[in-house]
Amino acid sequence: MNLASLDLNLLVALRALLEERNVTRAGRRIGLSQPATSAALARLRHHFADDLLVRTGNNYELTPLGTALVVPCATACGLLERLFTSRAEFDPATERREFTIIASDYAVAVFGAALARALHAAAPASSLVFEQVGPEITENTAAALSAVDGLLMPHGIVSGLPTVELYLDEWVCVIADDHPDVGDRITMDDLARLPWVVYQRPYDAPAPASSACSASNRTSRCRCRASSCCRASSRAPAASP
Repeated sequence: MNLASLDLNLLVALRALLEERNVTRAGRRIGLSQPATSAALARLRHHFADDLLVRTGNNYELTPLGTALVVPCATACGLLERLFTSRAEFDPATERREFTIIASDYAVAVFGAALARALHAAAPASSLVFEQVGPEITENTAAALSAVDGLLMPHGIVSGLPTVELYLDEWVCVIADDHPDVGDRITMDDLARLPWVVYQRPYDAPAPASSACSASNRTSRCRCRASSCCRASSRAPAASP
């Protein structure tokens, strides 16, 4: 594929058409008339050899290829926007932009407030957006990071990227103070016999606490898994690693 032969304006039209699923709304979104948007759709159909959008009654539905193009199209547009808004100089005191960070809800709870305060102090006109980590972070790291500014994640999940250590943390087990079957401290035997609720992020396989039990030749009794630490804490039964 020769990029020089492509009209990149079609990428903008493609994204609007795939997301709006309506020629009139897509044209309004990108400032084109309905005939011009229909012409762009015809060129896109010719390029992909696929209808992309098909009329069903008064509505349009995406073809399988159209559905498959939604995410990569948005990613490509985001990457191009970042590319063409780059500047030779960066002055945080006057910069007005939105910084997007991928992070788990736990990482936001631990580090989010400190990062927001630091950003406000250095770049008062800028803002911060946190997006949840999805499984695609390990399946296609480059695509997931192409439209964001940073990633908060433990060491060892992704590799080959520049990193900086922000804080140290450790896994802990939480249990009720008045639990009738546990003494002053939780032992490995307690963990092996009591049911667990496990905070397991999409990229944890298996959960670190389960790995620790396996390393000591004990079998964990996980009864519930939650990808959110907030949901995990609200579902805790007897013991919660």
